[in-house]
Amino acid sequence: MMMEYSQTVSFVWHGQQKKYGKVWVVAPDGQRSAMSHRITLRETIEFFPVDFPVEGVHAYASTGTPADCVRFGILNIVKEKPDYVFSGINYGYNSGTDIQYSATVGSALEAACAGVHAIAFSEGASECHEGDRRLP
Repeated sequence: MMMEYSQTVSFVWHGQQKKYGKVWVVAPDGQRSAMSHRITLRETIEFFPVDFPVEGVHAYASTGTPADCVRFGILNIVKEKPDYVFSGINYGYNSGTDIQYSATVGSALEAACAGVHAIAFSEGASECHEGDRRLP
């Protein structure tokens, strides 16, 4: 199982990772909203191990996009092809036309392109989401 995105702490099931197998987190080192399915071709990307607050979880951060994290994670970091990729949880909704811009959805599509089952999670938990603004 591989997870993506910097908000994954809330998604690793408090001790349940042992029940479901090995958990790998390969996530951007910061916010990457609206990156869609962008991969990096002409720039240097770094991947580095990081401490993760849940025992037994292997975690890496990256200067790349969410799709870069999934692609590189599947091909180079995770020892065996993962059974699943869980992408998200990001701030804001991924619904309607937002889906075409969503890096959460784009990284799940990258996993699917690699032949790995994927799920993209989102939640309307942002104070800055444009859908939350009210017209005067």
